[in-house]
Amino acid sequence: MKLNMLVFILLLTVAEICTAAGEIVVDLQFPKKSTDQIKTLEPVIAEETVSGTIVLDISPYPAEAARDRYLVEYYHDAKLIYSTDGYDESNPQSISFKYSFDTTKFSNGKYKLYVNFWDKRGAPAVGGKKIVINNP
Repeated sequence: MKLNMLVFILLLTVAEICTAAGEIVVDLQFPKKSTDQIKTLEPVIAEETVSGTIVLDISPYPAEAARDRYLVEYYHDAKLIYSTDGYDESNPQSISFKYSFDTTKFSNGKYKLYVNFWDKRGAPAVGGKKIVINNP
């Protein structure tokens, strides 16, 4: 089922970061009310240097959002690199928020990672992070 979605784009706060073979956690921001919209998303100013394969994950998210999760999308710059297929009512833990991102498939340089999240009611959240890929 495709959701008709409004994308609420919000600034995010600094999240826990590790480098090579580590994990990047992108903080999601949930709108306080359905009319909260910002036109552009700018990831946090600090750039994190990464190499090799890293795990992308999202946090924090309210417990009710975790129970009702429906769709998570990861973007590398403007290109979709991973998306869950939907929520399985019979297996609530079937959707993983994590994605293994192989930085060796990209040239060294500066990039932006974005995450879009929707619960099964269509409530959105968005986050982003700047990275610098620096593989040997």
